[in-house]
Amino acid sequence: MEQSKIISTAMKIHHVTNLNTYVLDGNGEFLYQHEIISVPTFMPGSGNEDILYLFEKMKGEEEKLYSYINHWNLHYFGYTFFVKNEGYTIIIGPYLETQPNLYSLSREYYLSSIQSENLKVVCDKIYVLTEEQASSFASFLQQFKSMIEQETTPRTIISDQNKRSIYVKSDNITMDEEAELVKVRYKT
Repeated sequence: MEQSKIISTAMKIHHVTNLNTYVLDGNGEFLYQHEIISVPTFMPGSGNEDILYLFEKMKGEEEKLYSYINHWNLHYFGYTFFVKNEGYTIIIGPYLETQPNLYSLSREYYLSSIQSENLKVVCDKIYVLTEEQASSFASFLQQFKSMIEQETTPRTIISDQNKRSIYVKSDNITMDEEAELVKVRYKT
């Protein structure tokens, strides 16, 4: 039951941030993994390498938020939390703070022209977040545990069609009154 709530909450995080979202248990096993962007195999951090590295650095820590930046400036956020004495980690990312210099990356990692083109395609998909956006995502991630515990079922209010009247914004008179004024003008 708890894991289903954790996965459901992770899905909400993904829908809000549109970033890759990973949930790992205390042993580093993936409980949930939703990837939109895959790091190319020829770049550092591919194959969940960055995710597992960040998990290892966070492992055993109390509820804390972490920020991780890899070799080529991909950013991730990670948050550790406990539910019924079971440790979990949620990680979101990657995102960028600035558009990378693809030429420099291609030269630094000795990429072929095909690899450079693949890198460009991947980098075009990665969000470039402002500092405020990144900070908002971090704050949102820190609320993960309370989101698990809170049910989010809003009350629905439906307007009463019988009591509704349409107003013209300029004079605050109803459409019927406006129609009468038009008829009077035409008679005149």
